Parts: sequence; structure tokens; C-alpha cells
Amino acid sequence: MFKLKQEPPTPCSVPSHDEPLKYFCETCDNTICRDCAILTHKGHEYKLMADSYTKHYEDLEQLLVPVKEKISTVKNMLSILTKREIDVGERGERVLEEIHEMVEEMIGDLHQSERKLTDQAKRVTSTKLKQKQAGQLSLEHLEQVENYVEKSLKTGTPPQILSSKEQMKKHMNEITTLISAEDLLPKVEADIVLSKDVRSLRHIGDIISGTALYSNAE
Repeated sequence: MFKLKQEPPTPCSVPSHDEPLKYFCETCDNTICRDCAILTHKGHEYKLMADSYTKHYEDLEQLLVPVKEKISTVKNMLSILTKREIDVGERGERVLEEIHEMVEEMIGDLHQSERKLTDQAKRVTSTKLKQKQAGQLSLEHLEQVENYVEKSLKTGTPPQILSSKEQMKKHMNEITTLISAEDLLPKVEADIVLSKDVRSLRHIGDIISGTALYSNAE
């Protein structure tokens, strides 16, 4: 039980009323004096202030019950959320570590792919350059035969030239038959290009929480 606070009587705000406020008009929801009850609140429902106070005090206490229950519920939820906050923070840190490890692994794979592509490019380049090397070797053979025949023609005597003419013809026929200028033409285009395929790097994963998907895809 509660006790009504004992306070000095409060005078009525109406200047012509000399009575203190001792009633409560339920109709107007306002405190009134005896003169107010007789004059301006005639026919209204009013009670002694102490009685109205008791009734409304109890009503307010009853209305406060669900508020207190809600406060208790919210406090419990906040306690759970505090624990969950710690779990979320720890799991978030683990996810960040996993992202870092995944990216580091991908970087390692990229370096390995770089080495493979580099070796492949070098092999292709070397293969294409070998055709020129073969042409240079053919030119050397042709020039050797040319020098041999020209030197023989310039320095040899008629008997020497006549006696070696078949040998010179043989060398020239063999070298011209063996070497074909058409064979030295490039069989494929000289350009070497890189065919890029990096689509998977633009979307390497998503963050999933419960049923929600937080995607970084554009």
C-alpha cells in the first residue's frame, strides 16, 4: 500500500475562489476546488482528490507492469547481443584472416601462372627465331659455294677450271636444290599476343551471414 503525500493545500487558480484544490474532475481531467465543483463543474463527475489519486495511482502502477516486463526482456536481449557481439567480432576477424590467406594463395598461383606464361612466351619466341637462324645458315652455305666457284674462276687456269667444272656444278646444283627461298618464308604470323582470362579475379567470393548474401559483384 502507498500513502498519500501530506502537502500544504494548493489554492485554486480562480481568483474569486477561496477554497483549496481538494477535488478531481474526472470529466475535465483537472483538479478543482469546492466552488469550481458548484459553479463551473456542475453536473460533472468528480471525486475527492485522495480517492481519485488512489484510483489513478493504481491504474498507473498496473500500466507500469508491462513496461517493467519489457525492460527486463530488453535487458536480457542486450545481454545476449553483448555475447553475440563478441562472437561476431571473433568470427569477423577469422573471415578477414581467411580472405587474406585466400588472396595470398591466389597471389602465389598468379606468380606460378606468370612463370608458366613467361616460359611459354620464351619457347614460342625461340621457335619463331629459329627460322631466321636456319635462313642465316643457308646463306652461309650459299656464300661458301659462291666464294669457292668465284675464286676458282678468278685464280684457276683453264685446265684446272675444266677439270673441276663438274665438281663446281655439283656443288651449285646441290646447294640450290637443297635450299628453297620459299621454305624460308615465315610459315606463321610473327606477332605474339597474350590471351587474357582473368574473369575469376573480378569476383573472388561473397560474405554470407545467415540467409543474407553480401555480394561484391558489380
